[in-house]
Amino acid sequence: MKNILALILLIFVSCSKTEQKKEVSKKEQQIDKYFLADLELESEEEKITLLSILKNTSKDSIILVMRDYLLNTENDSIPYKDIINKISQKYKISNNKVASIIFSYKYEMLTKDDITNEFIENESNYQQQTSNADSESNPY
Repeated sequence: MKNILALILLIFVSCSKTEQKKEVSKKEQQIDKYFLADLELESEEEKITLLSILKNTSKDSIILVMRDYLLNTENDSIPYKDIINKISQKYKISNNKVASIIFSYKYEMLTKDDITNEFIENESNYQQQTSNADSESNPY
């Protein structure tokens, strides 16, 4: 009887430890997401500073809006309008201003590296398409 109780206790303790590990891993995943978003934003200091001046908004507000945007757009199942509404309500900034900040950050404020990387990617895609077209038209 003591062995059965000890066995049940052992199973209960091991199950509770497994649940704690799952919770920790979710927390760790969330921390990793925040870390990666912050790392990306830290590397864009010039872009954020210029955007702060252009939008007449503090750098901290720009960083908070963009961090939340980056974290929420990892999951494509959430509509963009809902993400913008959520950020707007959270930081008490109008939807128009949030959308304007995001749009400017993503599309208007391209750095030299962004343009270069986009060109390289497009060139690579073009090379692949033309090489595939050549191999399809010439079977030898």
